[in-house]
Amino acid sequence: MAVARAVRVLVDTGRIDHTYVFFTTDNGLLMGEHGYFGKSTLYEENLRIPFLVRGPGVAPHSSSRLPVTLTDLAPTILDIAGIQGFERLDGRSFLPTLHGRSQTWRDTQLVQTGSRARRTFTSGWGYRGVRTSRYTYGIHPDTGFELLLDRKLNPYQRENHASDSAYGSVLTELRHRTSLLRSCTGVTCSVRFGPVPALTTRAHAVGAR
Repeated sequence: MAVARAVRVLVDTGRIDHTYVFFTTDNGLLMGEHGYFGKSTLYEENLRIPFLVRGPGVAPHSSSRLPVTLTDLAPTILDIAGIQGFERLDGRSFLPTLHGRSQTWRDTQLVQTGSRARRTFTSGWGYRGVRTSRYTYGIHPDTGFELLLDRKLNPYQRENHASDSAYGSVLTELRHRTSLLRSCTGVTCSVRFGPVPALTTRAHAVGAR
């Protein structure tokens, strides 16, 4: 209702065709999937959220698979406003994509969750890790527990591959990327690492159709 009222005001005042509207949320919410309720997990149901944009130059009914995140909102809005210096922010402007132009983009995204624990002596983090086009990796800083999801062979995210020897080189690379990105600033947060190493032995698909 609130969104509808805001858009109605833009329409009634003749500003809708000159205004960008961003519709998103801060996190997904599990409703029993994977045995969890709430947020603070690295499953796709938590990480992938609605992200809709309308505005000048945005083609109606268009879509993009560019993996943008909330950190990219501020640089994009500053870019729209013509303000310089947003390259010092951790995110990047995706305004070219909104206007239908191609742009290079990072191949690895830092993902982090808050702690589900209620103890005061925790670090405050649940998981800190990375997401690529195929893998989701995270480590719990308080326990050292690692999670590695292969979303290609295990699309329903039912199996943790962190202890599977076939993923040894994959795990090493994703640990390295996590180490770099969790302390990055500015443009160093949007680097392209290149392909993730191949599996060392043949792995089996789990739950694929």
